[in-house]
Amino acid sequence: MTELLAKIILYLCRLVSGVQVEIRDVDLFSGTVIFYANHSSHLDAMVILSLLPEERRKKTFIVGSKKYWQANAIRRYISNSVFRTVMIDRAGESNTSGAFAALSEMSKVLEQDCSIIIFPEGTRSSEGTISDFKRGIYHIAKKNSDIKLVPVYLENMNRIMPKGELIIIPLLGRVVFGKSITLLEGEDKEAFLARARNELVDLGGNSLG
Repeated sequence: MTELLAKIILYLCRLVSGVQVEIRDVDLFSGTVIFYANHSSHLDAMVILSLLPEERRKKTFIVGSKKYWQANAIRRYISNSVFRTVMIDRAGESNTSGAFAALSEMSKVLEQDCSIIIFPEGTRSSEGTISDFKRGIYHIAKKNSDIKLVPVYLENMNRIMPKGELIIIPLLGRVVFGKSITLLEGEDKEAFLARARNELVDLGGNSLG
């Protein structure tokens, strides 16, 4: 029953977003993957899931805010029963123990040969721009240096489902899966964060200009 519900939700998300998909890495769906994407709408994670092959989707976790996913009964049911979700306490990420706990939870998922979807900006952008990345993506890449990171650029999601609005506006979206990257030997945090963000910005091309 829950699998049927998952398929219905993902079908509707793909339908309303009308996404055009571009895949730039022929080896995209092999092995364990850290998908990292820009974040501007509550549709983002669901749209990405809707584009994954079914077996890959079943082994992919959404990394999201505990405050959001536990806000009401419907979201709790979706996050606990319908989709695989790693819930992060955003309030605790600012301290060492909270950041370590978040890193530990994501690493446990990756160690089970499952993939994750993360949003390195840490919050949604209402303007569709890509903010500087938080340090979490660097630490997860460093701890799991053998796992590839795939940038995923989402376009128009903030206009299809604007921040703070419950309405859905029928527009065409675009999703680009870029070529995978890994943390380079000796690469420091600031250099990696800038490089990972630039990979995502480049996928947006003129739409971010």
